[in-house]
Amino acid sequence: MRLALALGHVDVDGMLDSIGESRFQEWMNYYELEPWGEERADLRIGTLAAATVNLHLKKGARPFRATDFMPYLVSKPEGASSTAEIKSVLRSVAGGPRRD
Repeated sequence: MRLALALGHVDVDGMLDSIGESRFQEWMNYYELEPWGEERADLRIGTLAAATVNLHLKKGARPFRATDFMPYLVSKPEGASSTAEIKSVLRSVAGGPRRD
């Protein structure tokens, strides 16, 4: 589906029939080297968000990672920030009231 979307195809089966198995494998290999799409965009903005928030952390606080700002990820690594921690830091950066 992602490849079809990237290539502008609405008929996924037709696209797969037209490119063949070896060409499809080449696309899969290319995606491994240079991913595209919304997940990659989310990683980029997560990197920016983490860098921005990390500038305002108290000394000794665990820095945020880009994936901390990608809540749809199923499993969070151990020690990942809670949603409340992220909200608290974002409010302090934005100058808003703290509501923990």
